[in-house]
Amino acid sequence: MIDRRRLMLSSAGLGLMAALPVAAQTPAMSPAEARLDAMLTRWFEENVDLSPEYATNLGLDRGARAALAGQLRQAGIADAEADRVRARARWAEIRTVSEEGLSDQAKVSLAVYRFTAEGAALAADIPYGGGIGPYVVTQRSGAYFSVPDFMANQHRLETEADAEAFISRLSAFARLLDQESERITADAALGVMLPGFLMDKTLTQLRTLRDTPAYDMAMLQALIRKTDERNMGGDWGAQAASVIDTEIKPALNRQIAVFEAQRPSATEDAGAWKLPQGDSVYALALRAFTTTDYSAQDIHDIGLEQVAAIQGEIDTILRGMGMTEGSVGSRIKTLSEDPQHLWPNTDEAKVALIGSLNRQMEELEPLLPRVFNTLPGARVEIRRVPPSIELGAPGGYYQAASLDG
Repeated sequence: MIDRRRLMLSSAGLGLMAALPVAAQTPAMSPAEARLDAMLTRWFEENVDLSPEYATNLGLDRGARAALAGQLRQAGIADAEADRVRARARWAEIRTVSEEGLSDQAKVSLAVYRFTAEGAALAADIPYGGGIGPYVVTQRSGAYFSVPDFMANQHRLETEADAEAFISRLSAFARLLDQESERITADAALGVMLPGFLMDKTLTQLRTLRDTPAYDMAMLQALIRKTDERNMGGDWGAQAASVIDTEIKPALNRQIAVFEAQRPSATEDAGAWKLPQGDSVYALALRAFTTTDYSAQDIHDIGLEQVAAIQGEIDTILRGMGMTEGSVGSRIKTLSEDPQHLWPNTDEAKVALIGSLNRQMEELEPLLPRVFNTLPGARVEIRRVPPSIELGAPGGYYQAASLDG
């Protein structure tokens, strides 16, 4: 039975949620609910099989799916087109399901999946990028950005088979980089290239990962540490380093070369208006992130109102601190640059900062019942963003625990 807390997880790059079978929600199903349950369960199973990383995240890369533990997703041009075909087929299928005979809870599930399925089908009409995003690889997305972190923090290492799967996934990482490079090139032919300033950040991070010695990479250090802790035999570190040096780094070089070839043609324009079907791309992003049909102007106006209200509150707080001169923005900048609020920019200080944040989490955990009725089953652990991607990474992001915790 699928854990209901994972309902909102996305899957396989299709813009569709992991399906929560209706059976998980109701003790007895009507024929209509049974049909919906069967469809959503089938979608979920397909999503897991299409994304080995998703299977690992959920803890489902075991038993009959054990082979997925040594694989990564497929992301070539043909795979992207197959995703588009699948998204259109799912949208057509879910439109054949009516609310008649469904419980109120099942109607909510149907509405949620209709919304996401329609969004994925609309995105399928965009012949580039992936899902609602116009770019395959950016300063905060792509295999180079996500896979090392995934390998270090989510790949399971409990047995020698898991270690062998780790080595297999490293080879798959090189293949995935090349598939994305192929799509970056194809998208450029359609007039879709990263803005120059973002391409520069992306190139910096790609080069940083390429130039990091294999044994200094967090994912290899995790492999060595975890296999040593479990007294596994074998030269796992040496095997991994060999794959990194002979397969992954050449693939990184090839992706770097793709961007370097595009850089002279890249503009500094960041707006979606510059893209083919740019209006549709922007509208899809608004729809996905707001779950509304508001126009760009509507969203902009709401944003201006909220910014004004928030700035008013901040101004009151700052004045109470004796900070009265200059705009709210300039005063916040002054406050953020005050040494008493900063940690030194050193590796030692970063370790201390992470330790401080985890202690704060420990203090906050007993207070969660005051504001939340439903509490997470797994504790939050704060870790440092891998150095190779910290230039473009968000200030923080979250990775969910597996279904079994």
